[in-house]
Amino acid sequence: MTETSTEVSARESLRLNGFVVLKSAVDPAILAATEVKAWGVLDSFDEKMKELAAAGELPYCLPMPVKDHTVLLDHAEELLKSIGAQPYWLLNLMLISKLPHEGRRFWHTDAPPLFAPSAEDAPELLVLYFLQRTTAENGALLVVPGYAEGPQHSERVTTPMKEERAIETEPGDVVLMDPRLLHGSLANT
Repeated sequence: MTETSTEVSARESLRLNGFVVLKSAVDPAILAATEVKAWGVLDSFDEKMKELAAAGELPYCLPMPVKDHTVLLDHAEELLKSIGAQPYWLLNLMLISKLPHEGRRFWHTDAPPLFAPSAEDAPELLVLYFLQRTTAENGALLVVPGYAEGPQHSERVTTPMKEERAIETEPGDVVLMDPRLLHGSLANT
């Protein structure tokens, strides 16, 4: 495969910073179909969600049925191929939401060990599809680019970090992220 400078740039950003933002990377038709299905998932958890919310235990990740999202999965595979990344296998599909007036989410990694910049591809990747606009006001994803040390998952630290960066997105943007990258989210005000 011949790589263009854009492909090298996205792949290198992913390797060195632990993430890359791909603007308007999803066809609007795929995005619309996925959003309808995501609302269906939320509706299917409605009563259980109310019970959990009343108990103060609302999950922020809900399982999505893989069989209903093959178009999205094919898109993710093509997206990774387009930047020259090695093939990956799908492990799971989750819907992540941010509730109104929810505070900052704690700093964590989704896979140990902590991220360190590398010339090699990550052993795993997260492919984050944004169905709604995210801003500093409604709980945007936070990352600490290239950060190699930080709070452990069990510490649930939400204190702002000097190097943190909010990733504001529009519907159709995709963030590729190394799960070892230190990340959290801003409060949804």
